[in-house]
Amino acid sequence: LVPPLGAELAPPPHGPGMSDTWFSGLTDIVIRPPRRAYELVDFGPRTFELEGRVYTRVDFKLTNDRGQLLECSHFLPKAEKGELLSSPPCVVYLHGNSSSRIEAYDVLAWLLPRDMSVFAFDFAGSGHSGGDYVSLGHYEQQDLRTVIEYLRENSA
Repeated sequence: LVPPLGAELAPPPHGPGMSDTWFSGLTDIVIRPPRRAYELVDFGPRTFELEGRVYTRVDFKLTNDRGQLLECSHFLPKAEKGELLSSPPCVVYLHGNSSSRIEAYDVLAWLLPRDMSVFAFDFAGSGHSGGDYVSLGHYEQQDLRTVIEYLRENSA
């Protein structure tokens, strides 16, 4: 809640140990935001159709440099029997703070029919991935590096 303009703000609690508790609570809001709740079933079927073409979602885990599991989903065109698919360009979707890879659903209907694959993952400390904290960019860039290395090694 935002106080009305001109209202006096109460100072943070003070006294022995009080400011530490207040600061700790404030810090937790930033580095331990609530995780976006979702279930794998919220992603819908693994195989689905858009604009007359069939796509598939492949779910798996990667391990970042800190040993934490990153939950991942890669949305790709599904090959017909005997069809060889070349690797389409891949868009790596990066979710926002206090969110998760399920945000990527907002762009699938636009990107997939344009012959692109979409890779979405939960940063460490977010969604279903391991880790308790977010770093607002410091460690998240390392999580992204893990994803990019995987994509390069697997020609995606």
